[in-house]
Amino acid sequence: MNPRKYRRKVMKDFDENAYRSYRGVIEGIFGGLENRRLLFTRYKKKSMRIKHVIAMAAVHNLRICMAIIFINIKHLEIEKILERLPSNASKESVEKCLSNL
Repeated sequence: MNPRKYRRKVMKDFDENAYRSYRGVIEGIFGGLENRRLLFTRYKKKSMRIKHVIAMAAVHNLRICMAIIFINIKHLEIEKILERLPSNASKESVEKCLSNL
């Protein structure tokens, strides 16, 4: 495949604003994976490398989903605790209740 053949089409479809807005997010994800040594693959065959990368992406997405679920559960627990507190509760009593989580 000759990459020059598609250069004009890619340049026409390229969105500079989307690139600027998502570049940091994507580089952050790959930088984090690289720092944790999760981008390394020892497979030689291209088909196995592709499968390995897909599996790595699935694991990453599952971790992110589980983190979001955990944060939402903690948020709901905090809301329930705050509902039980009297309206004139002091800042110290609220912090004491939240520190027990």
